[in-house]
Amino acid sequence: MILSVISIYSIEMVYTAAMLVFIRDLRLPPEVKF
Repeated sequence: MILSVISIYSIEMVYTAAMLVFIRDLRLPPEVKF
């Protein structure tokens, strides 16, 4: 049961990080993108 909670938490963290990067890329102009 503990492993399932950790897996769900890690998935949520990855999803949040991906959304932050996506929003940041939308706000930056194409010249700033790496």
